[in-house]
Amino acid sequence: LKPLGPRRAVACIIVFWRTLSTSMKLVIQRVTHASVFADGEMPGKIGPGLVLLLGVEQGDTLEQALQLATKVLKIRLWPDLKDPQKQWSASVVDVGYEILVVSQFTLFATFKKPKPDFHQAMGGDEAKSLYEAFVEHCRAGSGDPSRVATGVFGAMMQVELCNDGPVTVELVAESTADKSAAADIPLSGKGPEQTKTSRQPKAASAQLRGFVDAPAILGRIRAFICGCRAFCSLQWCCARRHATLVTLVRAHRLLHSLGAIAVAVMRDRSHEGMSGVSNKKK
Repeated sequence: LKPLGPRRAVACIIVFWRTLSTSMKLVIQRVTHASVFADGEMPGKIGPGLVLLLGVEQGDTLEQALQLATKVLKIRLWPDLKDPQKQWSASVVDVGYEILVVSQFTLFATFKKPKPDFHQAMGGDEAKSLYEAFVEHCRAGSGDPSRVATGVFGAMMQVELCNDGPVTVELVAESTADKSAAADIPLSGKGPEQTKTSRQPKAASAQLRGFVDAPAILGRIRAFICGCRAFCSLQWCCARRHATLVTLVRAHRLLHSLGAIAVAVMRDRSHEGMSGVSNKKK
């Protein structure tokens, strides 16, 4: 691998890390009432319920949006209806309250300088599709679509609310990199899943190849190669400056860890694809 300059090496590491650690974020506030104004109008207003500030980061997926929507409908932020002494026992669906969803790209602001940097947030068109998917999933799971109100995506808004408690919590979607690294999928042996997979027809193999060749996987591979070049460059620079052996060993360990993460991503995607094919056949 051809070494990169120190600045490009550091930039490659930052891009690689962001690619692996994407995570949609949700700030949740329990309120007695809330309303949102945009351009002199009030597009959304609720009584008791939740105000959700949704931030979408670069690289977030539809799966993460649906995951967050499912979780927020289940989290228990109210006392039990039958026994008020039991705190944190009822969800917004259990008590029949409302939800106000407001897009909030500023959740991913960074401050290398006093001026905030919002490059980590996803662009408008892509973020809007995930925002809308999140809202629709909340409406479908709330039991009554009219209970879910929204602001105006991308507009300058003013949000008025009365925080109940106050109760403010943060919910972060599971990162695809964390999910893949935590998965321990055996690729050999005679386990039940492996036996079922080996009996799939040629159509299943073709579908699996299409699944593995998805743009998301290719993007992870490109990011991994970029990371390898970056770390090789750092090692090369350290060697020229007579760095200690400890520094080189740490760099090698980190490089091996990144390789393990990339392999885990491919294994996780392959396993999900084979599981989907098996379920369809059943």
